[in-house]
Amino acid sequence: MFSLRGTEVMKNLLKQVIRKNISSKGRLTYGQIGRVVMVTLGLGKPDDDLCKEILDRFDGIDKNSPWKTFFQVLCVNSGETPGGLSLMRTLNEALVNTYRADWMNEEDFMSPGCFLCLVERLLILASYSQGYFFTSKSSFAEWFIYRQGDTNPDSTSGAEVQPLRKRIYDFVVNEVVVPLLYNKKDTMEWIKKSATYAKDFYPLLVLRLVAIICLVHLNCGNFSDLLLDLLRRSSITVQLPWDFYDVLRRRLKHFHNVNVIAEAFKKINNPLVIGGHCKGLVSNDSQSLARSNWNYSSGNN
Repeated sequence: MFSLRGTEVMKNLLKQVIRKNISSKGRLTYGQIGRVVMVTLGLGKPDDDLCKEILDRFDGIDKNSPWKTFFQVLCVNSGETPGGLSLMRTLNEALVNTYRADWMNEEDFMSPGCFLCLVERLLILASYSQGYFFTSKSSFAEWFIYRQGDTNPDSTSGAEVQPLRKRIYDFVVNEVVVPLLYNKKDTMEWIKKSATYAKDFYPLLVLRLVAIICLVHLNCGNFSDLLLDLLRRSSITVQLPWDFYDVLRRRLKHFHNVNVIAEAFKKINNPLVIGGHCKGLVSNDSQSLARSNWNYSSGNN
């Protein structure tokens, strides 16, 4: 499927999806914006004509939308600010704005699946700047498509990005993941609003949220107490695949060890990936590949 993304036929189909979502009159809905962002990132580097069409659609009533600012950074790199930092900042601001919107009164709100895909992308951007990052194979594959167009990945100083990275981790964990896991009623309402059969989708969402906490913990070293609390709540663990939960349950005191989480991710067929300068970090259950000046680590291809 990923190899098809590079064909002209597939690119044209994806562009049609984008144009369909921006062709309506009035303010773009959060749902339309989410679909456009996801497909645009799936294209890799968007061409100038498509960027202009998207940015023109934000004129007028949407001219101050943080998503317009994000697309400006995504499409037009002025060179004044390191691309990675500006992309990280604008994506974070757009996601914060979206998450804090009055979603219950929105006609077409961004779906939980789409929102979390963008959160996972944001976490990769935040962690990438520290020299290496942990993510899942599925998230890495999506990110890799976009990064393929970059022959010179951005370099951003740690001092410059560290405060932003901390804000991102705090937002993702404390404002997104924790309320979604601890407030099932509101979470189910959001799922239902996106026209997804909530009863079937909810366990998948819980697994995804717990996986996000695992990845944030590996990338920044924090939130181990939260992870322990989650795995002691039967209302949450009953939603998790047994093989995944069992690995973590049996080794509750060893979350600092990448091998434990790598083994758990392998159980759900979404191996842990270690990207960047990761020599010495690779575990038997993670995956590996090298590309120019950064590495994607994955031992069992």
